[in-house]
Amino acid sequence: MEITRSQEERAATQQAAEAEARLGLPDYVEARAILVPATEYLSRAVQNLTEQDTTAGELLSMTAEAFMNLGNVSYVRVNEGYFRQAVTYLRRAAAIDGYALASYLQQYLDDFGRLVE
Repeated sequence: MEITRSQEERAATQQAAEAEARLGLPDYVEARAILVPATEYLSRAVQNLTEQDTTAGELLSMTAEAFMNLGNVSYVRVNEGYFRQAVTYLRRAAAIDGYALASYLQQYLDDFGRLVE
């Protein structure tokens, strides 16, 4: 059975609406309530190290992952910024001599890094 373009568009719209509705569930709200301050804290830690002319790949990776997770539990109208921030941190971590990203983070960077300037 072949799916028509119209059916495919309706299914995509329905899936997007269902995903958007889930974001109001208590687990998603709680996740955002935890991840927003965590990303702020981690970003400040990265900034402090940068000001000391030091970088730590593990901290950059952890910060990127926090932003990725926040993007996953956020509304579409704001999540792109979180994903962009994650790519920025992953690029910085990948640029550190002697540091290698975990394979799933490298895959994320390979897949999405090309979409972010």
